[in-house]
Amino acid sequence: MNKEIFSKKEKQLRLENHEFKSRLAESEELLYAIQNGGVDAIVVKGSGGDSIYSLSSSETPYRVFIEEMSEGAAMVNAQGRIVFCNKRFS
Repeated sequence: MNKEIFSKKEKQLRLENHEFKSRLAESEELLYAIQNGGVDAIVVKGSGGDSIYSLSSSETPYRVFIEEMSEGAAMVNAQGRIVFCNKRFS
């Protein structure tokens, strides 16, 4: 009987160990992608909904493009107020 109980516990521990190793490998892949520029933004689920955190390097080319383009561009908030505009728009 003890051998059967030990066998169940051993199987459970092996399964948990396999799951932890898989989660660790996935976490390491994610960290590698972040460190090597393979991630533009991170979405974090919270009680108030999803929050998106953009990495500064990912928004720089877009921001520079908008600021330097020859057409006017503006960003407005929900109330219709301009919160950003490029030189051409102003």
